[in-house]
Amino acid sequence: MLNENILYNDDYQIAICVSCEKGLADDAWQHFKRKHKDISLATRRIIVHQVQNLPRLPVEKVRNPTEEADAIEGIEIIPGFKCIANETCNEVCGKLGSIQEHCRDKHGWTKKLRKTFIFRSAHYIACQWVSQKVQTIFAEPNVKFFPVRESSSNSSSSSQLDAFFDNMRTAAKRKEDECRLLRHKIINDESTKDTPWLNHTSWKRMFAGREMSELVPAIDEQFSPGEESFKCLRNIIRNMIEEDYQGIHLILCY
Repeated sequence: MLNENILYNDDYQIAICVSCEKGLADDAWQHFKRKHKDISLATRRIIVHQVQNLPRLPVEKVRNPTEEADAIEGIEIIPGFKCIANETCNEVCGKLGSIQEHCRDKHGWTKKLRKTFIFRSAHYIACQWVSQKVQTIFAEPNVKFFPVRESSSNSSSSSQLDAFFDNMRTAAKRKEDECRLLRHKIINDESTKDTPWLNHTSWKRMFAGREMSELVPAIDEQFSPGEESFKCLRNIIRNMIEEDYQGIHLILCY
């Protein structure tokens, strides 16, 4: 990039106006004088001097790709159409009316064939044309559209965005797991509410910092021979712990 106003493409040997997103087809001085009067005279003189020192091809000698190619940086990418009436026709257009006119004149297309159908995941209109990203290096009256594909930099940006969201999902999952584990731990401080029942049982003080998810299963151990009479007491205690555990959970949540 020469400056914020001009790009140079060495492959096509063209200077590109950044604001217009088109190649300079005429004299640089006339272009910026006619279309960019907001740019100061001093800056325009610098731009013209830089462009004059570039190896540029005349408009009629600038080649256009005949097959789909990487998009030219700085040139506007627009949604266009590609003719698929036969394997030898490579016509591309920037407007629906233009591709319809081409197919009518060259391939006998009529409006009766306007039905759209899907074949191999692509949308075809009477098997005459398909959607296609296109560019034209120059503006009117030197418009010549050619098919292009998005540059790899766009794919890279998309991959980076996907990675960003994956990291966000991972962090959210980790935070959710931490919160779920925290709900199992009794916190004995002013951040949790007291109730008459908690004060009476002193559960917050007794089990502060303990994992209730570990304490509840601990009372479910098998009794030794001769201790079957404790089974009823065990069930009562287990029910009390589970009820208080749920109660503390609700208190912590609200």
